[in-house]
Parts: sequence; structure tokens; C-alpha cells
Amino acid sequence: MKRIMVASALAFCIALPAAPAKAGLFDDFFGWVKNTFSTVKKKRAKQKQQTQQRTAVTAHEQRTIANQIMPSQYGSYNRSKECWGSNCMSVNFINRIRFTDGDIYYMLTAASNEKTYDMFALRHEAGHYRILAKRHYQGMGFSGDGMFVQLGRSAYGWNLMTGDKGGMSLYEDYYIFVDDEIKHVASIQDFSRSGVSNNGHVLSGDIQVGQGNGFFYPLEVKVTGLTHARITCNSCEPRGGKRMSPKYYRFEYNKETGRYEMPAGYPMKGQRF
Repeated sequence: MKRIMVASALAFCIALPAAPAKAGLFDDFFGWVKNTFSTVKKKRAKQKQQTQQRTAVTAHEQRTIANQIMPSQYGSYNRSKECWGSNCMSVNFINRIRFTDGDIYYMLTAASNEKTYDMFALRHEAGHYRILAKRHYQGMGFSGDGMFVQLGRSAYGWNLMTGDKGGMSLYEDYYIFVDDEIKHVASIQDFSRSGVSNNGHVLSGDIQVGQGNGFFYPLEVKVTGLTHARITCNSCEPRGGKRMSPKYYRFEYNKETGRYEMPAGYPMKGQRF
């Protein structure tokens, strides 16, 4: 049977990073944007904790995997900084899923600036961890956040989120591991803010994994925000405007293209990739 591992946005299953979260994407936005994302950050942290309880590896196993994989990928260990190589790469999370034909380990590594990530699919064989697939991810202008997620009956993988430096947009990218390859299946913009405008907007999307009968579940996005606002500068708080009623959009997985398709009328149409 074909094995597929998938990522998602704010889905039910997300892994807790190996180390405490650093100030990053959410904390570096302007104050009013930071407030917009405070509940999202708390929600992600809760989801990560829930997944850790079910699928995270032990501390001993994580150290063993790191000692076997990290030096060959990044170089020598810097004891004072607790990371490997010139980019100061460290393990963000490792999660294990048990399949009938053996366990698969999903690892995410991150640079100290939290902009550069690598995804690994691993298998444990004869005392060693073998890399089945690896994929590199380069974030945008601000540091981001990585999560382990479930997107279907037997579908697991990675969700990576980054935003641009001006705080104008935020994207969540999804990756699957299929036939020994990690593939990108979707990029969903779930935050959009106008620049200087007399008819500006601030839109935010809350992405959840929906119910479905297919191998992949749909992604359902609840969009809320402010429209018809006056924004006088890129660091200014919006003035006036109208709070929009929540709107719901459903991204379905297309087997023919191997990607999630943007529904008609989705208001944040940016595509990071």
C-alpha cells in the first residue's frame, strides 16, 4: 500500500518543539498584529502538546537520532550554542508513527534564525536511522514556526509557517512524503494586511482539518478581519473600518494535480510557491 505523510496548517496534530519557542514571527510583528496572532500562537502550542503526548520520541531516542544524523548533514556540534554547523542547526521536533511495515520518524531541523528548515523522513534499521527523504525549506523575511500534523487516515508530515518582514502576509506550507519523496502539496495565505490605503483590510484565516471520506481530509479555513479601514503607514494601526462576519472556505485535495485547490472567492490569493 502506498505510504503518504502529509502536513497541514492549524490542524489537530502538531508536535512540540524540542526547545522552548523563541521570539519570532508573532512576537516581531507590530503591536496590533501581535495581538491578532496571540490566540493563534496559544492554539498552536496546545496542538503541539497534544501531539507530543501521542507521537513524540523519548529524549534518549531524540539524542540518538540527532547524534547519528546531524553531523553528517551539517557538520560538527557547537557545545556552547547547542547546535550543529555554520547555520547553527538544531532539532525542532521528531515524531514517530507506527505502520504495519515499520515505524517512520518525521524530523524537522531549524537554523538559529528560525528561517531555514529541513524536513527528514527516517527509518530505524539494524540500530541505525536511515534517511528515506529530505527536503529544504527557506522561510520569508521573519522567523517562523514548524509543526508535525496529520491530514488523513494514514497521512502525516510537516506544516511550516513564515511571514514577510513588513507584516503584510503570512503563509502556511504543507508537505507530504510519498514514494520516498517529500512533496509540497499546498501553500495557503492566512494573513493579509493592506499597505497605506484609505480602503484597507486586515484578514486572518484559522485553518482546521475537516472531515472527509478520501485518503486526504480537506482543509477548512475560517476567515475573519477588518475591511474598509484607513491605514496611514505600514506600522500604523488601522482606523475605522468594518468587522466582517466570519466566512468559511474549503480547500480540497486534487488527486490529479497532487495539490490542494484554492476555493472560488478565497480572499487571500497569494501563493508563496
